[in-house]
Amino acid sequence: MTKKMLFAYLLIGLFIYSKLFYTSILHLSTFNFTLSDLCLLIMYIDLFFISKKLLYKKEIKDTTLFYYKIFLITTVIYFISIVGSLYTGSSQLYNLMDFIKRWYASIFIPLYLAVHFNKNSVKKIMLLTLVILTFYFINNFSFLQESIDNTRFKNELMNPNVLGIICSLLFITFYCLKEEKILMKFTRIFGLILCSFFILITSSRSALFTLVFIILLITVTNILKNKITLKSILNIYGIIGVAILIPFIYEFFSKIFVFSFNRVEATITGGILNDVSLLARLNTQEELLYSLSKNLINLFFGVGFGNYNLSFYAFKENLHVYTADSQYIDLIAWTGIIGTILFSIVLLLIVKRIFKFRTLDIKTNKIKKSLLFCIILLLIAGVTQDTFTEPTINSFFFILLGFFEITIKDNFLRSLEEKE
Repeated sequence: MTKKMLFAYLLIGLFIYSKLFYTSILHLSTFNFTLSDLCLLIMYIDLFFISKKLLYKKEIKDTTLFYYKIFLITTVIYFISIVGSLYTGSSQLYNLMDFIKRWYASIFIPLYLAVHFNKNSVKKIMLLTLVILTFYFINNFSFLQESIDNTRFKNELMNPNVLGIICSLLFITFYCLKEEKILMKFTRIFGLILCSFFILITSSRSALFTLVFIILLITVTNILKNKITLKSILNIYGIIGVAILIPFIYEFFSKIFVFSFNRVEATITGGILNDVSLLARLNTQEELLYSLSKNLINLFFGVGFGNYNLSFYAFKENLHVYTADSQYIDLIAWTGIIGTILFSIVLLLIVKRIFKFRTLDIKTNKIKKSLLFCIILLLIAGVTQDTFTEPTINSFFFILLGFFEITIKDNFLRSLEEKE
């Protein structure tokens, strides 16, 4: 391992740590420079100044051009939000700061990973993430103990819904990335258990329901994709066995995670459409959309990026809302219909890129599969919360996207070696 790669490991580890352990370095009025911001700043100084020549090497050039394209489209979205912000009279400073924090700052994370790491680095970064998550568990043990019986997990520096989605992304990745080595098998099982624990303790229904759906989708996909073999037959019997055990599993976990299961059970028995929390969100979203529809400028260009500008608009229009609790409605409110369409194009380009590369390499296919299911999870969960524009969630998403870019680079280098 070179010194440069070791430094990259330390930096990405510190970045992941900063996303779970919020650390402010400099706080001046509305300006707050965090450890996470410092890590990103160092990444980009390295990427665009120290390692600039590497961006245009054969194995990286295509990746570089792709993320430049994403950056340009994103810049257009920002200028659209400026129009909405100017018209509304909201803050240009908050517009820029929120846009950087919620999207701009994360775009080139995959490119940094592709430049500095190789395919063997993926499992090491996942192991590093698991170590940090375990430390987070130990550090918050008293909160976790209290949460099991009395309330959902609450840490003043971490939204439980955000933690639930992060752990869902990690769960899917651990679930899909099966390894033959005993150490990695143990790591994978421990990762699945720890992520499951956090999802249950946060009482995040969007994370829990969406993850259950994704696991079923992965299972069905695996069965349909494989030919009728002994393994596929055993998988079907395994599913039947789990289905038979569901009542016992439910009873077991209902006694351990009392608050979480009472919350989920109330949602299921009362009906999702009768859920008080959901109805309150839908009413807020309806009120916000109706208000935006009355003015074409706001409808097409939004009111300015982020919840501060949305709150300003709500105060001005006498609305009782500071967030729509929906990725889609928030995007429409922040950037209007035009910005939302462009943002959708960015996501479509990312999905198109994932499908663009067809490979027989097993590891790449596993990463590709996990990434696609993570995107589906974020799209579904986005109905009831911010996902792609939530800073902590999108940082983990772009790290997972970076895993894919690493394998693409390695496959390209391998194909060149085979030709030679």
